[in-house]
Amino acid sequence: MSRSALRILESFITFMCHTRLDFMVLQKEELVLFAISLIKEDERPNVRFRKEQLANALDINATTLDLYLGKLKKAGCIERHKKKYVEDVRQTYDILDQGRERFREILSNIEKENLTPERHNIPSIVPVSRILTRIGDPLEKIFFLALYSKVIRFDLPFYLETIKTAKEDSNIVNVLSEAGEETPLGVPIVETFFKTCFFGDVNSCMLEELASKQMNVNTLLLVAEASYKQARFDEAMSIYDHLLSGKVKVTQNQWFMARIGKALLRSKMGNTETSIKELDELEDQVDNKVFKAFAKQVKARILSNRVESREESLELFNSAIRSFRAFGFPLLLCIGHNNRGILRFHMNDLKEAENDWNLARKYSREARSKYTEAATLTNLSDIEMLRGNLEKSNRYLKTAKELFHEVGDLERVAIVDFNYALLELEKRNFEKAMEFFRRSETLAYPSPSPEERRIRREIFRERSLKYGFPEFEFDK
Repeated sequence: MSRSALRILESFITFMCHTRLDFMVLQKEELVLFAISLIKEDERPNVRFRKEQLANALDINATTLDLYLGKLKKAGCIERHKKKYVEDVRQTYDILDQGRERFREILSNIEKENLTPERHNIPSIVPVSRILTRIGDPLEKIFFLALYSKVIRFDLPFYLETIKTAKEDSNIVNVLSEAGEETPLGVPIVETFFKTCFFGDVNSCMLEELASKQMNVNTLLLVAEASYKQARFDEAMSIYDHLLSGKVKVTQNQWFMARIGKALLRSKMGNTETSIKELDELEDQVDNKVFKAFAKQVKARILSNRVESREESLELFNSAIRSFRAFGFPLLLCIGHNNRGILRFHMNDLKEAENDWNLARKYSREARSKYTEAATLTNLSDIEMLRGNLEKSNRYLKTAKELFHEVGDLERVAIVDFNYALLELEKRNFEKAMEFFRRSETLAYPSPSPEERRIRREIFRERSLKYGFPEFEFDK
């Protein structure tokens, strides 16, 4: 995990938690042993773990980490090596037999721990080990276990959504840092992410407290983006209003991100006219031509949801894409073509939608964006499915699934499995379709959300009945 990625995870802890336990499920010394054992097992080439990264994931400082390592040495769990210059913290210790035995005991204890509906905003009991299994990055595993051991209540779906949003290369912070006049900031994710975890409403007092601690603004922008994806609209609006209040020091880029985010949020809340008005005002208030084009592209996205405004939306997309091309931002071109493709798909212009999505795929490769490439492949598979080119549709889905696996996004893998289920219905293979559908509901549990689950079940049922399959009941 990159240094910039680690910065948000530490900051998001600060943002998310305000209720702490007087005890821990695991003692900090045990967490440290779990952490150093876990990274010791990582055999990926060219991956290095700095002491600061490990300490941040554990929510302690490097000096405190040294103290715990000293305790583990005294307990006969590790052997420490004194080295002045090290590239990897793993070079400074070895796990001894007693340490390995205690690590196995820790794993056994974790197997007994569960997340609950009452404390974690989930529909049913979920084993902690299940969540750890779906997290690929060792530092994120360490952080999640540290969070669970420290905090009595946190919103698991929101936690997972925020982690996912922060890691996506198409999130607003990443895209607009690249497009702005400043040096790209990258997407902070773990190092400034989670000193406290919230369960419930974001309020002004909490935001004032975070501001006094110089909370990372990019972290708040990503938390707001994840909030409105989870339909936590009031909380997202509180964050945007706070960032735009004048009480927080923000850059030109961050001010623009907050304004764009707020306009998108208003449209999601059903206030389209106000959203469009704010975007028009914003376009007039900025001189940066890429920002102007981006505001135009967002306006096009919002208008594309209204049938009577689709021609206007298409003109705005055309203008924005011309600007992105002139300034040479492949990620923005990818996003622009992908969104215009969605509009053309809904206008039943499949040929032009296909052209847009092929271009989006081309630019996603230039931008080295596996997320957006996989998303466009999923879109292209829909077109081939409608045309009856089922094998080609299958190939697109296969590649998309591989890409989402590479970036460790099980929720997107589950969405691809849902598309596979629809593809199998097209092939009239009901049993195989049900296999993919059930996997799509369980692979990234607790995702999908109850509302997403309802919509997918409705689509699957309608498509099943269309092809003459009998009425059936879903598992609860």
